[in-house]
Amino acid sequence: MLPAGAVRTGVPGRRAGRRPEPRSWVVWVPVVVVLLVGLTAMYTAATRGVGSDSDTASLVLEGQSVLQGHLLLHGWALSLDSFWTSEVPFYAIADLIAGVRPLLLYLVPAFLYASVVVTCGALAAAAASSRSGAVAGVVAVAALLAFPTWAMSLVVLRGGHHLGAVLYSLAAFWCLRRGRWGWPAALAGVLLAAGMLGDLMTVAYGTAPLLVAGVVAMLRGGSVRDGRVQVGVAAAAAAGALVVREAAKAIGTFGIAAANPLAGGQQIVHNLRHLYSLGGELVGWKHTVFGTAGAPPALYDLRMVGAVVVVACSALALLRLLAGLVAGGPADTARVAGRQGLGQRGARVPWWQSEPGGWRIDDALVAACFGAAATYVILAFANIPDLDRYLAPTALFMSLLTARVIARAWSRLAATGWGVLPAVGVVAVGITAAYGAAFGYQLATTPYPQPAPALASWLQAHHLTQGVGAYWAASLTTVEADGNVRVRPVIPDSNGHLVRYMRESAAEWYAGRSFDFLVFQPGPLALGVTPAEAAATWGPPAHQYAVDGYLVLVWARPFGVPATRGAGAGP
Repeated sequence: MLPAGAVRTGVPGRRAGRRPEPRSWVVWVPVVVVLLVGLTAMYTAATRGVGSDSDTASLVLEGQSVLQGHLLLHGWALSLDSFWTSEVPFYAIADLIAGVRPLLLYLVPAFLYASVVVTCGALAAAAASSRSGAVAGVVAVAALLAFPTWAMSLVVLRGGHHLGAVLYSLAAFWCLRRGRWGWPAALAGVLLAAGMLGDLMTVAYGTAPLLVAGVVAMLRGGSVRDGRVQVGVAAAAAAGALVVREAAKAIGTFGIAAANPLAGGQQIVHNLRHLYSLGGELVGWKHTVFGTAGAPPALYDLRMVGAVVVVACSALALLRLLAGLVAGGPADTARVAGRQGLGQRGARVPWWQSEPGGWRIDDALVAACFGAAATYVILAFANIPDLDRYLAPTALFMSLLTARVIARAWSRLAATGWGVLPAVGVVAVGITAAYGAAFGYQLATTPYPQPAPALASWLQAHHLTQGVGAYWAASLTTVEADGNVRVRPVIPDSNGHLVRYMRESAAEWYAGRSFDFLVFQPGPLALGVTPAEAAATWGPPAHQYAVDGYLVLVWARPFGVPATRGAGAGP
């Protein structure tokens, strides 16, 4: 017996003679690993219908350069989104394991998206207050994200489409879910800074949303301390990224080309309309632009159910944020419980703050939805469907919000003993299975026509290993040839001569190098490269070959391309 007033100490819930329960990470780490491996394999198989290009190949070559000791990518000329610290590290690790291989064009994007899906599953489960609610949240993630629509697959299963920025932002949201200082807050700051260093989209996906969520938390709780961690981490991450970037420039790092043009006033109006049309393609509301990848339209029409749920739940999340702002009051469940004299499980917590600090994640996700949509409205400079890559993160954040709303609602309804829940669960699992079947058609779809492998084989067979080419032929051919054939990008300058392409290229590729062939696909993909300009630059070629849609011009004498003079740095 304990003396009066004494408090029992020790591990809660542990009784004498009972073996201690294993730590949660011992159980979950193997599960996460299995999920990552399985999803990566599935998405890698699905990319056969998506294809790849020189944008992704450039990331593979950037990773190779990092492995060779060029950690700051000195001498590289890159686009505004360099992916230096956001996606290139994943390619560097893959290069280290497998070397430069065509498989990396598909494997790394697949792994990145698998990581996003697993992270979303964890965030959805965390919103629940019961195991059944956690399962419901995970099932929702499986339906809406693990089996993406064809329009979404065309974005998330290709490299260089900002998935690293999405992943880092989601991880930062998780770290700051409690709104406290400590090592999770420090990790969130590092993730956001690294994301911004490599991809400025991190500002719209993570840094700015956290700043907004922090201000909302202050207004919710009526105190600066309720949001100071989010605001402080966002500000520190931005300052840290700026300091590191300036330090890298002083030491010697890559150069950044001019940004793409912004949308004009009339185009912005069109883009606002496209939020519905292209956004509907991404979440499954319609499939008139990108199609169904061979899935029967009737099966694909079931996606409309998910689309309706996504819109409804996202609207509910926004309403939850606004209700919290209007009502104000304590910002954390623990503080609500303290005022009521109850434990956290017994506290009568308002619906807009129905989990310990979990509303912080929802508020950040709501802000991220608007931030990602704003990038599309501002950056989509033409009516090109492929620019939906700027809009895809909005659909992703909305889907995660939906899964969290479902997990929370399921937990509450299960606690009331609502008898209809089992039937709802059966229907949800059936719909998820249908989505999986529709995604299965992507696995069996006709492979994307890719002539680059045949070109790489032809060049190797003819002992042509050092050449130049139009951008869309150059780096892709290099990777398809396992790095055994090196094709470096060139573009016409204002005088009609072919010079170094000052995007996604390294100075060392040209300095002191000699080349003996040029390759390009006639038409728009040539970016202005023509036989006439090639002849004006290096003289008439000795031979000309047609190889699977490519033209290959071969010279009798090697020629050089200056590393310090180039074009194409603008849009």
